[in-house]
Amino acid sequence: MKAYRKKLDRGLIDYLNNLYEEKGSWWQKIVDDDEVFILVRDNHLRVQVHGGLLLMIGTDNNGKILCKTHEEYLNMRSEGDPYVTISETRTDPPKRVEGLGEFVQHYGKIKRRIKFFVDSERQYCHSMSIRIKEIVEREVGLVQEEVHETIQRRAQFVDLQAVSDDGKMVFVEVKLFNNPEIRSWETPSVVTQLKKYQDIIKLHKENIINSYVELYETYLQLKGKFFSKVLPDPSKIQIYPTVRLIVSDFDGGQLKHLIPTIRGGIEKGMGWARGTKDLITVGKPSSINSGHIFKGI
Repeated sequence: MKAYRKKLDRGLIDYLNNLYEEKGSWWQKIVDDDEVFILVRDNHLRVQVHGGLLLMIGTDNNGKILCKTHEEYLNMRSEGDPYVTISETRTDPPKRVEGLGEFVQHYGKIKRRIKFFVDSERQYCHSMSIRIKEIVEREVGLVQEEVHETIQRRAQFVDLQAVSDDGKMVFVEVKLFNNPEIRSWETPSVVTQLKKYQDIIKLHKENIINSYVELYETYLQLKGKFFSKVLPDPSKIQIYPTVRLIVSDFDGGQLKHLIPTIRGGIEKGMGWARGTKDLITVGKPSSINSGHIFKGI
């Protein structure tokens, strides 16, 4: 087992920092945008908006900058006539964003388009990440396992990783009320998911902390508004062993008649006490704050 890397090569860091100094550059536009959340991975960055991948930024085999995004996000609706002409043998090409220059020019449109392709849970996780300063990571891969000389991602990704100012590290899974994984006549499937995460955290605390150290150091090296956020000192980190679960997006009637049953099934499956603070049930996702995430820890 080994940790997921959260470190960039010096060349990529220097390139992005130099680009940031260019007024109006695509990187300056992105890194100073209050609506983006940037994930640091093994020598690349994953820029997210509305929970979807706006841009993946890395380098090719020759060390040159390489950016990727989904082709769907680059198809732009025309300002005038939105229709394209189709003949027997050809179709006129639709408007498409060409190059990083046009990417900046149509930046707002691209972000709005991404929202159409992202499910509600990921959108809510993203909005929480933007609002709650203690959330330092999303879609957190805990460890990688080497099998037959290949890397297989055995663990799924925990939705959120939060670190309090005094160093408490908490992992949080998020499910919306309409997600069938939180309810069952027997044991909800989310229970198996949470227990698997907890077993990994228990066995690989050192690897997880090492990944956080790399994240911390990367933030210190990169310029831009997003990376100006000061992460808690790695020397203070204490990992909370229980993966907390947020269940949200329900109304008053569902809170009264259905949430108690859902809570009971999850608490029983996890072996949690009734009314545990590890199961966070809040009707409006926009009402969730750091107090919910760290309550009782």
